[in-house]
Amino acid sequence: MHAVWRARQGIPWEPEQAKGMVANAGHISKVGAIGNFPAASPEDLTEAFGLRAAPKIVRAIDGSTAGPEKAALRKKAIAASMEMYRDAQQVVSLVAAGIVPALNKCCFKEEEPDATMRTAALVAMTRLGREYKAREQMLAHGTLKALTAASSDEADVSGACLSVVSELVKHREFSMPLVDAGFVKLLVSWPTAGMQLGSVTALGQLVAHEEKAMEAAIADGAVMTCVGLLEATESNEVRAAAGLTLSSLTYGQAEKCVALEAGVMRTCAGMLREEDEGLQVAAAAIAMSMCNGTRNEDGTNACKPTAVKEGLVKALAPLLEPEYALELTSEMDDSNSTALPVYVMKAMSSLADAPKGRKQLKAKCLQQLEAIAKSEEPLVKKNALVAIERITWMP
Repeated sequence: MHAVWRARQGIPWEPEQAKGMVANAGHISKVGAIGNFPAASPEDLTEAFGLRAAPKIVRAIDGSTAGPEKAALRKKAIAASMEMYRDAQQVVSLVAAGIVPALNKCCFKEEEPDATMRTAALVAMTRLGREYKAREQMLAHGTLKALTAASSDEADVSGACLSVVSELVKHREFSMPLVDAGFVKLLVSWPTAGMQLGSVTALGQLVAHEEKAMEAAIADGAVMTCVGLLEATESNEVRAAAGLTLSSLTYGQAEKCVALEAGVMRTCAGMLREEDEGLQVAAAAIAMSMCNGTRNEDGTNACKPTAVKEGLVKALAPLLEPEYALELTSEMDDSNSTALPVYVMKAMSSLADAPKGRKQLKAKCLQQLEAIAKSEEPLVKKNALVAIERITWMP
């Protein structure tokens, strides 16, 4: 305890003298401590969680301590918990001590008026989202309700909330709870501007995991939202994420028609001609999804003729050249074969069902596809053979 006094009051250590109790008491009062030392500011409180730190940290985050030091202790406790996350055993201790409900409590303005602290609590929650036991606690203690409140908060708080949601959508046990809590609608039109990348990426992961999420997203206008983002933003990352999400949403004929009327084929052709590989992959995925499968009631599929008319075959053909060159030099392997040619060949297979598309593909791409079909990469070879079969089909 004397050491704590000295550290707090800035007194250098001096050894006690063996001169009896009275002399030692005088030494403590005159040398080992300063009388009437002013009280510490709550902001200057030092971290002293020590042994069995997890319960103490959780109590400080929960706000069990009353008085002016409550906010300072909560701030330092959240910072200390983030340091403890480096050790898996410490994370288990924190979860067992109840850190999840304590952090939930910090997400509400009524409990924590400081937006910085609400943001810090959500950042801490994002890391916990990677732990299975922590996710169990989140489901049991109403974390989604806290996230719903945080989603419409200030920009920093809302952004941190989106980070938590982006982590939770990666885990299937959260798919239905997120849908039931209304997060599909939130992700379609996230209330804070400038966060399209996170919200669209999370939406794409959610609809890929859960059919009900796809239905909810379609009902909330996600198709038009994604089509709009393909051209309405300057960020290629946002455009690529929106394109991949749109490729998942356009499974049914009704959704294909909505996207088609919005001019998505012309947009796809433009994206394929850009130098960004992420945009090219997204555009090829959209073309594959739009031109594949279902037809109108009269048996026609308007997507394929429209795609050919908008020049998708001409835009897709040059994208096979790098893969074709690698195969000619026998340099293709899993280290240099990317996802792009696979998506391109799948899109070509879908477009080959249209007579004009088949004719153009036969003239522009058949030679390259026949060479690529000799590849040792199984996925590349499989899709090349399927494309060749579709292109060379005769009625």
